[in-house]
Amino acid sequence: MSVKIIGNYLRLEKKLQPSPLAPVLIPVISVLLALVLGGAFLTFTGHSPMAVYQEMFTGAFGTVYGLSETVVKAIPLILAGLGVSLAFRMQLWNIGAEGQIY
Repeated sequence: MSVKIIGNYLRLEKKLQPSPLAPVLIPVISVLLALVLGGAFLTFTGHSPMAVYQEMFTGAFGTVYGLSETVVKAIPLILAGLGVSLAFRMQLWNIGAEGQIY
């Protein structure tokens, strides 16, 4: 959708051709923006953003135990996402997928 301003009114128009870079740029920009905003919050609270992000990465992927725990926690969420995506493909809503797991 694109917004076209006509006088005092806004009009939404469907874009005919989306940008070919959009599927790549939107997730990359989203992750970078989240890191920047998180870093700003950490700086505001008196912590070093680089040290915190390094600890998060090391804790999740730095050891075999950390990696296995990350995978164990991620698998149910991935399966819930796959289940919801199948429901969405059939034009059905299932907003309680994570709650149904536990």
